[in-house]
Formats: sequence, structure tokens, C-alpha cells
Amino acid sequence: VREDVITASRFITAAAQNGCVPAFVTLGRMHALGRGLPPDGKRAERWLLRAAEAGNVDAHYYLGWLFDTGRVVRKDRRRAIEWYRKAAALGD
Repeated sequence: VREDVITASRFITAAAQNGCVPAFVTLGRMHALGRGLPPDGKRAERWLLRAAEAGNVDAHYYLGWLFDTGRVVRKDRRRAIEWYRKAAALGD
């Protein structure tokens, strides 16, 4: 099957809009990486925060990564460490 990130982003967006927590994480990552969706730090953070609030451990890690790399948000070492620690506390 040929990779089609544009079509995938439509399905993932629909899943997230219907409350699918893993889709929140995927959308956050897609916005953070600019893969299939435009790079957008605010949207990346918003989707990942929604997933973290739902208890998703991957979201905690990726929030740490988001602030650690400073790719689409302002680099913030303190916030990165805070999210990495939360991920570790959840078993990551």
C-alpha cells in the first residue's frame, strides 16, 4: 500500500474529533513534525495535552519531547523535564 499521509490525516482527525485518545497523540505528533499536516506548535501541544489529561503515557513523553526539541514550540527545558518525569511515573 502506498503511503498517503494526507488521507491518513483526514481519518485521524475524524477519529480525534470523535474522542479517540490515540488519535489525539497521533495528531499532536503530526503537527509537531509537519507530517501530513502543517507544522503547528499550538495544535501539537493542544492535542497532546488532551491525550495526557486522558492518561495516555505516550502523550506525556511527546510533550516532553516537544519542549525538549523546541521544534515547533519555544524550547523549555524545565517543562520538558516535567513531562518526561510524568511519563516515567506512569511507567515509561
